Parts: sequence; C-alpha cells; structure tokens
Amino acid sequence: MLRAALLPLIVIHVQGGTVLDEAAVRAAFRSREGLWLRVTDPRREIHGNHKASSASVWRHDVPIALFSTPRFFPPDAGGLIFNPNKANARCAFAVDSNSMVRTKPGTQEKDPCGVMNNSWAKYEDSGTCPFGADGFVPKYYGKPMLISGFVPPYWNLEFAVCSFTDVPTMLDAQYRLLEACRQPPAGWTQQDLIGNATKLNSGLTAFNEAIVQPFTSDDIGAVFWAHSGPFRPPQQNDTRVCDIKDFMMSHGDTHPVFEFANVNFERPWAGCEKGADRLEPSPPECWAPGIEGWWNSVQGEGPDPMGFIRKIDRSEFLQQMASVQCSSVDLVIV
Repeated sequence: MLRAALLPLIVIHVQGGTVLDEAAVRAAFRSREGLWLRVTDPRREIHGNHKASSASVWRHDVPIALFSTPRFFPPDAGGLIFNPNKANARCAFAVDSNSMVRTKPGTQEKDPCGVMNNSWAKYEDSGTCPFGADGFVPKYYGKPMLISGFVPPYWNLEFAVCSFTDVPTMLDAQYRLLEACRQPPAGWTQQDLIGNATKLNSGLTAFNEAIVQPFTSDDIGAVFWAHSGPFRPPQQNDTRVCDIKDFMMSHGDTHPVFEFANVNFERPWAGCEKGADRLEPSPPECWAPGIEGWWNSVQGEGPDPMGFIRKIDRSEFLQQMASVQCSSVDLVIV
C-alpha cells in the first residue's frame, strides 16, 4: 500500500492562544502525529482539564471512529480538537483499553496508563509495550484468550493490551492490527474472528485511546460536532448538538467549530452492535463491510478529509438549530 505523504501543519496565531483553520485540521489528519480529538462537552473543558483524560487520534490510515458508551451508539458527539504539537500523551493504546479500571503496577492506585489487575482480568504485561509497532500483531492478534469456565473462551484484547509511549507508533500498530484482521488468525475460522472481534468490552474497537496529560486552553485549537452519515444540518434526534449550540452562544467566535461527517460510533463497525442491548451476538454481516470498507478507504493517500471535515458557519448553524428542541442530558466524560 502507498502510505499518504505527510503534510506540514498550519495554525493561526491570535491574541490569547492559537486556533486552527480548515486547512490546519485537514493537514493534521494527513500528518504522522494525526488529529487529536476528545469527546466531551466543550463548555466544560474549553479552558482545560487538570486531570489526565482520554482522547482518540485520527490519521489517514486508521478508521474515522470515536468513543461511545457500549450498547449506546449515539447519532452524534461533540468535543475538542487539540492544537498540533501542543497536547502531550502519557501513553497511547491501539484500541479502547478500559483505562478507567487500570492501576499502577503492584498497587490498587488508579492509573489510566497502568496495568489490568482486578477481578475482571489480570495481565502483568499490560503496561508499557516492550516492543515497537512490528511486535503488536504477533503479541495480540487473536490472543490472549480468556478462559473463565463460565462462558466459552474469548479474545480479551481490550483488557490485555499494552500502551505505547508515543502516538505515531501506536497508530502504526493500530494500522497493522486492522490489516491483520482481514484474515483470521492461525487456527481460527472466519466465524471465530467475527465472534471474538465484535465482542463488546473485550474485542476490537475502530477507535484508539490516547491518555492526554492535563491540558490548558492554549492546547485547544477548535471544537467539533461529529455525526454518522454525510454532511447535514442538525436533527431533532441528535444528542449532543445542543452542547455545540450552547457553546457557540456562550463563547462566540473564540474557537472555530468543525463538522465531522461519516463517523463510526459502533464497536467495531456500523451494524455490529445491533441486538447488543439484548446481549445478542453481532450480526456476522457487519464485519466485511467494516473491515474491507476501511481497507479500501486507506489505499493510496487515504480518505480525502474534504469529504468529512468542514468548518461550520456559526450564523447558519444557529438558524438551523431554531428547529431543534433542546433538553438537558448530561454526558458521561472519562
């Protein structure tokens, strides 16, 4: 595969900080470091967060996917876009890592970059990866399998996965894992692969997880509103669009807001969480369109960011929001 050329980043310096223009956001997506995003209520965190927190990173060779709570895949999400080369990652996982229940090695002290050592799983080697991206697939593809005696053995990737100390290496590892997922691991059938990879809370996720160091307002370059499907105006069934409206009303033009289209909120692919609320297995037909759709999209230079990233016109957006009735629904932030 021809990997996309890495582009320089462009930012606009203004009094009181740095904001991103449309070219800069798209260039970050094309860069080796990627475009760093945090799903959150921007009204709460536009001035920073004093705790380490989860983010996801998009790059031309990994899926356009964001975190959502298992069994509750929303039509949309809002959040922050970090300034390139400003925010710092403590660690970075190629899949969701269940970081909320990780601890410092040898203790019960919470540490999102730590190891998995609790009643759900114990993996002493789930801290920092002792290898580079090349070692990720041999270590984790189709393993480890959790054998509990209560349910059939299953791939426990999310609980066992280790973290990288830099984001570009993590993204390389994520790409290689997804590439490997086009064929079952040795000894597995295609049915085995689909059943294990689509298992909620343990299998594959299309989004990665970077643990960002505490950040300030200077680290934030823009705000985003993301949704599944193509570019469109806000709709009544959107769940986070009212946060974006309130942010615009309260913060004016201090930060640009971008629309992200065609975002995947399911685990790992669209359609795979059908029946998850009833604890039913994922429909097997969800797998091929997801994995092969991703593979086809990243050939050559990868997906064209003009097709899913655009700056929102504030005046037009607020006019469109006049037809959307907003109510107060809290977002769970991690």
